[in-house]
Amino acid sequence: MHAHTVTCLYLNRLPLPGLFVAVALCAPVTAWCDWDELDIRGGATAVFQQELNSSDNDGSFSVDLMFDLPTANGGWFMYVEGSSSVSEDSIFTRYPSINGEAGSVLNRRGNSHLQISELNYRFDFGARSQLTIGEIDPSARIDRSRVSNDENTQFLNQSFINNPTIHFPDYTLGLMYRINAHEREPEFTVILASSDGIADNPTRSYSHLLDLTAAGKGVFASASARWFLDSREIGLGTWLRSDKHEYVDDTNMTDKDFGAYFVYGKAFGPQTINFRVGFANERVSQVARFVSITYGREYARGNLSLGYARAFESNRARGPDSDDSDQLEAWFRTPIVGNALHATASLQYVTNPGFDRTGLIAERNALVAGIRLDYSFQ
Repeated sequence: MHAHTVTCLYLNRLPLPGLFVAVALCAPVTAWCDWDELDIRGGATAVFQQELNSSDNDGSFSVDLMFDLPTANGGWFMYVEGSSSVSEDSIFTRYPSINGEAGSVLNRRGNSHLQISELNYRFDFGARSQLTIGEIDPSARIDRSRVSNDENTQFLNQSFINNPTIHFPDYTLGLMYRINAHEREPEFTVILASSDGIADNPTRSYSHLLDLTAAGKGVFASASARWFLDSREIGLGTWLRSDKHEYVDDTNMTDKDFGAYFVYGKAFGPQTINFRVGFANERVSQVARFVSITYGREYARGNLSLGYARAFESNRARGPDSDDSDQLEAWFRTPIVGNALHATASLQYVTNPGFDRTGLIAERNALVAGIRLDYSFQ
């Protein structure tokens, strides 16, 4: 297991004037906080995975802490997370989709790290509308599913966490306006954020994150709707990144990246299904189309889920040594200690990782078994 000691909170290189401005803005709102209502929750996740057709294995470890502090007109939210690092010869590097949590938080040297990933304030307008401003995670706000969205408790494979055709920025500065669902009326969400988050910046620093006019930066924008209709949930949306991306077949040409996605879920008593589809600009996005389906069932001793996903390579990028990539995963999660500690057994089958079918970087087909322990509190 290639884990390193987790470092201190990454607050270095935050410009002093910016820090003073942040404190000045926070002070009057914080004065209205109800500190007795502060809610703290979080957990830790450890994963060990073995490639069954070789002797290669590796592990990952991550921690999460979330703080909710309500105020008279909304509330503060802070999310702190950390993870172990990933070595160059790790199976997580050769098969990057098999563990959505591996190396999720690293410093600029690629070592393990602990950082403030989200820090934002939510303004509530009436019973249904809210505006969130600050450091946000767009991938947690759209393309959501109740049964296929959380690498700590659900699928480990990244293809079942978020749609890979959506070119999400990492944790980034932005705002989100949402009108919550009401009866059969849908939930509407609009996001306007910087195209470059913490991990998208070469220094992985907050100073670079705050520099919204830095060369190469643009805007990530998304509009989506989500319906909750009895046992069904339906979501659809569009997105755009205005920063320039090189053509997959011509590095002298650039274009914006954009796309659309669809999510459908339905419950049948203890059973659930989820269906995802996505499209992106195949001129600049190697993952041009995507489709996935998952099935889950609750049992007295735990939850069982099965999933299949296919990522279709852009026709512009396709060559004699590349092909579409398939991901299959089956897992069973069961409680060990009350409802706090759970164990998950996972089995994955991956074809053409990175669309590469040569077998020179990684085997064309890999069978990966894994065990996950996740602890949570609230």
